[in-house]
Amino acid sequence: MQMKTLLAPLNRRFGRLWVKLALCFTLISIVSEVLLLGIMDVTVNWRNFQKATEPQYVLSVMQPKLTTLIQTMALPAAAGEMSKELAGLGMALHDSDSEYYNINKSCRPLVTVAIYDERLNVLAQASNAPDAKAISRLSAFNHGNASASRSRDNVITLTVPVQLNGRVVDIHCELIARFDILLQLKNSVLWLRDAFEMFVLFSSIMGLAGGAFAARLVTRRLSHMTTVSSAWSAGDWDARITDTAADELSEHARQLNQMAAQLKELIGLRLVKAVQDERTRMAAELHDRVKQRLFALSLQLAATANKIALPDEATKHLQEAREILSESQRELVGMIEERRQEIPLKFGLAVKQLCDEYARQYGVKLIYRSSGDELIRENEKTPLLQIVLESVHNALRHACPKEIKVTLAMNPSQNKITIRDDGIGFDVDASAKGLGLALMRERAEKLTGGKLSIESQRDRGTQVTLTWTNSSV
Repeated sequence: MQMKTLLAPLNRRFGRLWVKLALCFTLISIVSEVLLLGIMDVTVNWRNFQKATEPQYVLSVMQPKLTTLIQTMALPAAAGEMSKELAGLGMALHDSDSEYYNINKSCRPLVTVAIYDERLNVLAQASNAPDAKAISRLSAFNHGNASASRSRDNVITLTVPVQLNGRVVDIHCELIARFDILLQLKNSVLWLRDAFEMFVLFSSIMGLAGGAFAARLVTRRLSHMTTVSSAWSAGDWDARITDTAADELSEHARQLNQMAAQLKELIGLRLVKAVQDERTRMAAELHDRVKQRLFALSLQLAATANKIALPDEATKHLQEAREILSESQRELVGMIEERRQEIPLKFGLAVKQLCDEYARQYGVKLIYRSSGDELIRENEKTPLLQIVLESVHNALRHACPKEIKVTLAMNPSQNKITIRDDGIGFDVDASAKGLGLALMRERAEKLTGGKLSIESQRDRGTQVTLTWTNSSV
């Protein structure tokens, strides 16, 4: 537990995505460069091996050396040195003696050397080959002429005639040199090991740079996804991830956008259902309690009017009370029917349905105009609909209007809903502390940058204006 606590800061620091990508890029860079350089070294040495073992090249290089050895050394010693010279066959690279290729790097050469006189008697011999028949094979080659050849199984044979003490002796050599890929790989690894520090330094720089660049590209896209998902968690389901790259992350972004659209629809359905359930409950409460009590009150007033003789003044007041009660019953029936109706999923349809219902019920002209109501977010629909409903209902109940206009304007920077009537107006300051206006202001504050303003003049109507901003990502 203490170890985990001690390692926690390191995990936070080195557990970052860019660090992981940089380490992966570094490791991949080291491995790929080692493999690439190893393959290149094997390929270059294979080509050098082919050139160094080309028969005519071997003859041109070895003929002067063999002649010098046989003329300056005793024959047995000369044969041994000739064998060593052939086993160490090589060539200079890039026309310079500073770089030299030796076939010992790429194969394990088997060499047999035999020196014959004119009668094909063996004067001296040397061999590191386990094949005892190599000497007999050499005696079968032509004598007296310098020649070089290679068989199908990469066996190189040389014949070099030399004048020695007034007689001609023939030097016959057999070189078995087959390219050994495993030996070459081993030597390539040794070569790479000598330069390993340089490779690691170069690969680390390249890996860290590549990892940091790749991490920046990835983390930028992931950061955008995080920002949009935060907007979703805040209720803004209209935010979308913008990613046009054709890779796994863009596919993931597309699926997340699709999921957000589905969740938006699901939450909208649940919200509508919740509002509809509450409206149905309120309608039932109004029907079962308030409507029944108003009906009972109407019966009592009717009984009073029929059974008790009242003065004319009292009869007048009683009749007014019965008319007020009848109007209240009609309004209550309208409210019950309104709350029993299903709410449309789209804001524009909901407002239009509201306007049509009130126009039919109150005989008032209601006009709804909108631009971009489909851009309203799910978390904005309920408070907006409640504010419009309260404003229209207040105008119908108190202002006696002939016409009410509801206007919605959606803009990139600021949105606005205006409810205007041509009624009798009212004193805004005197009604500022009323419950209805207070509820409207509270609902406006639930919107991003929401602000509610009310302007009214006597006999010139009232205008309610609600503005709010777009909470876009």
